[in-house]
Amino acid sequence: MKFSVIIIMIILLSTQCTFASSPPKPNNCPSADILKAVGVNTVVYDGYNWYAGIKSNHYATNQEWSFLIEPINAVNKDDAKYKAINILNALTFQKGPELSKQNEKYSWVCLYKDNLGHSAGTITPTINFTNKNDMIAPL
Repeated sequence: MKFSVIIIMIILLSTQCTFASSPPKPNNCPSADILKAVGVNTVVYDGYNWYAGIKSNHYATNQEWSFLIEPINAVNKDDAKYKAINILNALTFQKGPELSKQNEKYSWVCLYKDNLGHSAGTITPTINFTNKNDMIAPL
C-alpha cells in the first residue's frame, strides 16, 4: 500500500512539473477559416522538402502562433506556393491544443488536414520553422 501511494505521488509530481514548465494552455486553436483568410507568406526548402507558412500571427486568439504546412511535393518555390494555397484552402481542424515537447521546449499545437492527407499545424509560442528540427507534433 505504501509503495502504491509513493508511485501515485511521483506520477502526480512529474505531471505537475511538466505542465509547470509549459506555457499556459490556449483557450482555443485558430480556426481553419482564419488560417485560410490570412494565407501563407513564407515558402522554404530544407534541401529535401518544401514547406509553407507564417512565422507569427494571432489568428484572432490571445496567443502568437506559427503556422506550417508540411511537406509539400513541389518542383520549385512557385509550385510550392501554388500547392500550399490549394492545401490551405482545403484544410479542416483536426485537434488541439495539445502539449508538445521539441528540443527541450514545450509548446501547444493544433493540427489540421486536407482531404488528400496533407498536414498542417499551428504552434505557440512561435517557432523558427526554417529549422528542420522545429517540427509540429503533439506529445
